[in-house]
Amino acid sequence: MTIIQAIAEYEGFNEPGTRAQRNNNPGDLDLEPWMASFGAVLETIPPGIHEQPRFACFPTVDQGWAALRALLTTDYLGMTVAAAFDK
Repeated sequence: MTIIQAIAEYEGFNEPGTRAQRNNNPGDLDLEPWMASFGAVLETIPPGIHEQPRFACFPTVDQGWAALRALLTTDYLGMTVAAAFDK
């Protein structure tokens, strides 16, 4: 299992109906402006669910994976796992 897969597992991406899965967002990433290049928009919360929108929603799962990879290979490049968790 890779670090990216472990993050997705931890965020519940493999479980049907989770926020990460609904949003094609395996890292459960909060929406940031740089994610627009991956097609991200602010998530839409389904009726009856009492959550505040804050996460990125990607048009496809592949774009969600690509955004997670981009984040890890830029903002977290060269960090130890412990330092990345602290960040």
